[in-house]
Amino acid sequence: MPRFAILSACVILMLLYGELRAEHLFFKNGSIVECKILNETPEAFTVRVKGGMKKVYFRNEIMRVLYTRLYLGRVYIFKTDGSVLAAHIVEEDQETYTVRTDINSPVEFTIQRADVSFVSREKPAGGGRPVPRSGRAGAPLRGSGFLAHTGLTRYLVITAATGVLIPVGEFARLYDCGAGVTVRVSIDNCFYPGIGLGIESGYAWLHGRTDRSKYAGIVPFMAGMTYRFTVRDNFVIEPRIRLGGSWHAVKRAEPAALYFKPRYTTERSLEFMFALGAGFSYRINRLVFVGMEADYAGIAETPGVMSLLSVYFAAGVRL
Repeated sequence: MPRFAILSACVILMLLYGELRAEHLFFKNGSIVECKILNETPEAFTVRVKGGMKKVYFRNEIMRVLYTRLYLGRVYIFKTDGSVLAAHIVEEDQETYTVRTDINSPVEFTIQRADVSFVSREKPAGGGRPVPRSGRAGAPLRGSGFLAHTGLTRYLVITAATGVLIPVGEFARLYDCGAGVTVRVSIDNCFYPGIGLGIESGYAWLHGRTDRSKYAGIVPFMAGMTYRFTVRDNFVIEPRIRLGGSWHAVKRAEPAALYFKPRYTTERSLEFMFALGAGFSYRINRLVFVGMEADYAGIAETPGVMSLLSVYFAAGVRL
């Protein structure tokens, strides 16, 4: 059952990513080509454009490459000072919008997100400010009329981590510190900038502290949500929460007669699991990042919640 759930979630994520995936080449002369990149070298890109034709473009002709589908139509940016700007958003991150007033011109400038109330595709009637469907002027709208719904740049994030686990409370009476590995796949910027949704699984091993418990093997499988805070250009903090389950294999000793070695049996069970924590990452380049992760996890068992602390070293790619 756990394997089927993980496999199903992976398929859903990959299908979602396949729909979102598209590349845009922004040229220094102002033109933009939507395509699928087949190969790239330090000198050139080989792409397939709409219609199926293959083309080669040299890097010295290109000012920017976006590896995602992007809405490039005209939008209306309502700023906090009351002004409205008609423009085309050609790139965005957690801090700024990069815009063009003429989509075919390479002239661009940035607008701070803090200076923007909301963005709409609807032209203000009579020069007035349209009120978002939430009923509050200046509130971001989650709907087809606003860029936040269809024009948000999303990323596929794949992370691998390894580190130590520290049992606490009642769990610490049975087990010493252990080690673990985990793999996480998520989509960043889901529904709102900075929000990420994903799945993860891995394996953890704890050494028994008493003769009664020789070791415990734990396979977690969870879905989670994160929020990215960009502290500096390349430094990010991500608080997160995950819910799911864990499959246990615990090797326990049966009572034995004096002078005889104990006989061990393996007990297996499936339990509810949750985790709270934060990740700290540094982006090395456009794709690769490294970081540290710290979490508190709880496993719901019949006697009560068994608690774990973990500290992991992580590395991954953001595509």
